[in-house]
Amino acid sequence: LDLAGDRAASERARPFDEMIADLASADVVILGEHHAHAEGHRLQARILDALAARRDVALGMEFFESEDDEALARYVAGGTLERMLEETAWAGFNFEMYRPLVDSQRARRAPVVGLNVPRSIVRTVSREGVAALTDAQYYNATNEADSR
Repeated sequence: LDLAGDRAASERARPFDEMIADLASADVVILGEHHAHAEGHRLQARILDALAARRDVALGMEFFESEDDEALARYVAGGTLERMLEETAWAGFNFEMYRPLVDSQRARRAPVVGLNVPRSIVRTVSREGVAALTDAQYYNATNEADSR
């Protein structure tokens, strides 16, 4: 689906239901958006809901860090939005743009996980390089045993 007016993309566009049928067979589906583009967020929620109607879906979000998973799980289980936003130190764009995705998962009690590397690791690598990471930080960032 084309939201940017790209004529070439529009010519390749397929019916929504056909696209969902193809996506439903994938192990991983990656959806991107322009952070401040409301229509892109609405389309993401529509795709998520259509996929979830066909199969179990976990939602990974790059705006959250991997260390936020427990706070996200508490919210999905019925916790308050205010507590989740506080515990995850949400500082991104207007959360209301992302809320339909998270609340859709919450309604199904389906997982929401953080995909981003913790800021502390990014800060360390930025200031001191990869060699300055502890073994645990290196594993957190790479999911690999330390091979430095």
